[in-house]
Amino acid sequence: MNNKLITTSAQSLDTYMQLADKLSKAELVPQQYRGKPNNILVAIQWGMELGLTPMRALQSIAIINGKASIYGDELLGLVKSHPAFRGCEEKVENNVATCTIKRDVAGEMEVTERTFSKDDAVKSKLWGKAGPWQQYPDRMLQMRARGFAIRDAFPDAIKGIITYEELRDYPSDAQGGNIKVAVTPSDAEDLDALANKLEAPVLEDQSSEKLTQELFIPGKESKTFDSEHTWCDEFAQILISVTQVSHWTYETKKEKVDTFIKANSKVLGNLQDQDLKKEITEKIHKFYEYIEQEEHHAQESLNAMADEMDSRGEPDE
Repeated sequence: MNNKLITTSAQSLDTYMQLADKLSKAELVPQQYRGKPNNILVAIQWGMELGLTPMRALQSIAIINGKASIYGDELLGLVKSHPAFRGCEEKVENNVATCTIKRDVAGEMEVTERTFSKDDAVKSKLWGKAGPWQQYPDRMLQMRARGFAIRDAFPDAIKGIITYEELRDYPSDAQGGNIKVAVTPSDAEDLDALANKLEAPVLEDQSSEKLTQELFIPGKESKTFDSEHTWCDEFAQILISVTQVSHWTYETKKEKVDTFIKANSKVLGNLQDQDLKKEITEKIHKFYEYIEQEEHHAQESLNAMADEMDSRGEPDE
């Protein structure tokens, strides 16, 4: 798949709409895209603009109030792959985050340094805000400085997209019924083609977006999410990752998940979205069923091996 707009023809657009529709029904896509093929199409479009594969785009791009954003860590990874990238240095000292980006410009080093301080956060009414700004203020300062530095140093690489960490702090454009879709084809003809295919944008659930949920991971730093959807998506991904650890015994996997669920029992019990609550409960049940099946199959294999050895009898002396 080349890095071109997906709206070059009605036929190709139909193909991608069919793909988006199928992906919207898959459990492996992030929660925010399930049942929303239009958002999937926009995310894939953005990903192709940035050089990301469709599946990586869905994991890295978040739609907030009809606008596309990219996670800060993915943004840094994106510019690191740029041929002109020459280095990045980040630090947080005395409540001031600094990000320095180095870029080769016609054989000469161009240095872009941007800062974001506690004072900046206070002026923006971010300091002390419920959620990540309370729990991880240094990290949030770092993400802002990084976003500004990359935006100024590599505007050609990021195509105007901003970080998820920054966009989620912006006031909602949806208030008063003003709904926008972040679609940026390069010419009006492509924009018209896309507009004809897309239905009216689906407004994200604002009540859940304003919630702050903390995901506790025993032995690691907890994570904070601004919506129940993203919290549940990460919760499910951790369950999947546990099943894929080959060197853990089945009992270890059960113990790990038991501890994980217990640590997050309060959030699980207080989920407001009942459909999400039902879905995550089903995923927990499926995890235990999967582990039990694996253990059962392994035991059957061991029994079969033991029976085979018994049938051979003791070796001759």
